[in-house]
Amino acid sequence: MTSLSERSSSPFHQGEIDVQRRVGVADRMSERGKTSIRTWMPDQHREFFAGLEYLLVGSSDRAGWPIPSVLFGPRGFVSSPDPGRLRIGSLPKTFDLLGTNLSVGASLGVLGIDLTNRRRNRMNGTLITLDQTSFEVAVVQSFGNCPQYIHTRHISAAPSAAPEQLGPGEVEAFAVLDDAARELIRQSATFFVASCAASDDGSSFDCDISHRGGKPGFIHVADNQITVPDFAGNSFFNTLGNFMSNPRAGLLFVDFVVGDVLILHGTIELLWNDPPIQGFKGAERAWRLHVTAGRRVRAAAIPLIGEVVEYSPRALTTGAWPRGERSQ
Repeated sequence: MTSLSERSSSPFHQGEIDVQRRVGVADRMSERGKTSIRTWMPDQHREFFAGLEYLLVGSSDRAGWPIPSVLFGPRGFVSSPDPGRLRIGSLPKTFDLLGTNLSVGASLGVLGIDLTNRRRNRMNGTLITLDQTSFEVAVVQSFGNCPQYIHTRHISAAPSAAPEQLGPGEVEAFAVLDDAARELIRQSATFFVASCAASDDGSSFDCDISHRGGKPGFIHVADNQITVPDFAGNSFFNTLGNFMSNPRAGLLFVDFVVGDVLILHGTIELLWNDPPIQGFKGAERAWRLHVTAGRRVRAAAIPLIGEVVEYSPRALTTGAWPRGERSQ
């Protein structure tokens, strides 16, 4: 498998191509990818990033475990000095594992999303500078995403600002989902997933982070497993392709009412022909996270909250799990 920086004939790595072939879209995606995925950001994307107050970042630790993170700042904390670079004027808070993964040469996946208008753009790249207040990422891949499954939210300040350092009782590590975690997941209509593709020798990982949305109840929780239906999208299969290469993921759930976050890590099982999924409205396949570790961050871990103003019309055409129904 070639790394992001080595791709020339195709913008997709082998895992992505394998999924595209499995569903019969590889030839079409090969041509589409060459025109849709750029090695630079168009001005529209650069201006979009500069108007954000939050940014999703995917990274990996040395062992290749994907880490999902969210950074915050005033409008303009993200800027683009030129089409090939993105500057982020915010560093992770102490509870965010992204801080241990920031080093020159690190691969980062960047998702800009505006939940007030359902716009989103992606940029994957390489960290090229890092100082005490900011870091810069050189573009390797830049592309837009459609607004499917994104819910419009009214974003406002959380009741109390997120502290730079949280007390020991406010960051809780666990290995088994408790009732509170299960309930947040079941009620969630939005979450973010970090994934990484491994190089041929497994010595490096190219990272990505993406949005997933559906009706409240579209995520199934049973024991220590989370099952997520995969709806029709752009057919790039960035996330599923990464799962083929490196079957691990990091999930980030936000409690948009109080600003707390739930971060889960685990191994991935791809479900291509799972009978219950075949009967799930809108699902073309699914994937299951076997949770191995998690962290719950309280005390308004994020400074913004966002109630749903309007659910995505596309999401409303999909299914939801009845309580107590098993996905297997």
